[in-house]
Amino acid sequence: MKKMLKNQKGFSLVELLIVIAIMGILAALAFGMFAGVFTSSQRRSDEKTAGQIAKAISAYMVETSDMTLGKIGVTSGGKSSDLIVALQKKVEIDGKSYGPYLVPPEGVTASYDNYKPQWDGHEGYEITVYSALGKADVKPTDDKDKVNVTVKNDDVGKVGEGAKGEGAEGEGAEGGGGD
Repeated sequence: MKKMLKNQKGFSLVELLIVIAIMGILAALAFGMFAGVFTSSQRRSDEKTAGQIAKAISAYMVETSDMTLGKIGVTSGGKSSDLIVALQKKVEIDGKSYGPYLVPPEGVTASYDNYKPQWDGHEGYEITVYSALGKADVKPTDDKDKVNVTVKNDDVGKVGEGAKGEGAEGEGAEGGGGD
């Protein structure tokens, strides 16, 4: 038996091929898992960015008392990209300077590209502004027809899905939008 072990030096070609095949299978599985994690992180990033945009809109509305966004040139039915760019710039209202509410990266000018969705499946943001509440709902959307701004002036208490204050119709701002 000792003679047989002394004569064998190294691995056979079949053994090396089996190890290489197993490593290839493991690499393919790992690549698939990492691609899923990457896509998931892009989707979550878009949702976080939507939250930042919603907070910026609310801050603008409260600070400037411009509940319909008309003073920055945004109208209901307008493109959400125009609102996102407007929130990255300082705005002058009645001789007073406000903003910016979304801060572009240092050295970069205000542009929709600073806040555009990262995931390829999202076309842009659907923005619904509830002017009576001083609140905005922003959602990444995959529907090109929904990439716009909707301003609702009379929907007190009727906030988006999952928001606080549902069912508080007619009670003013009480009970609504306590984020």
